[in-house]
Amino acid sequence: MNSIEFGPLELDRGFVPVPGRSKISTKVISDSLDHEAKTGRRTRVIRIDPGFSSAPHDHLYWEELLIFHGSLQEGEPGDGEVRHTAPAFARRAPGHLHGPIRAEETCYLLEVNWYDANQRIE
Repeated sequence: MNSIEFGPLELDRGFVPVPGRSKISTKVISDSLDHEAKTGRRTRVIRIDPGFSSAPHDHLYWEELLIFHGSLQEGEPGDGEVRHTAPAFARRAPGHLHGPIRAEETCYLLEVNWYDANQRIE
């Protein structure tokens, strides 16, 4: 993996829509994540636009998220919903069920995903 020196992170271009999903796009910073071999790491910026919503879901890899601009709501609307406003941080272990998530405003997150070589998830 190569070093990346400090430089501007353009938030107005370079994002790619997530296939099959509307109102969410990503900008990959580095990526060696291999889902088949369950190895590697990925760092990306996620842009979530107003009107986005997702169902509860989990992953087979670790996930760390830093909301650095905007906010999003997590949980069921009404009783269990919580608004997370920048700056906010989450770390989720493999298999951790989270969501649903929705956005009322544009939200930017820095996301880091990785597989732990010492923790095999089948």
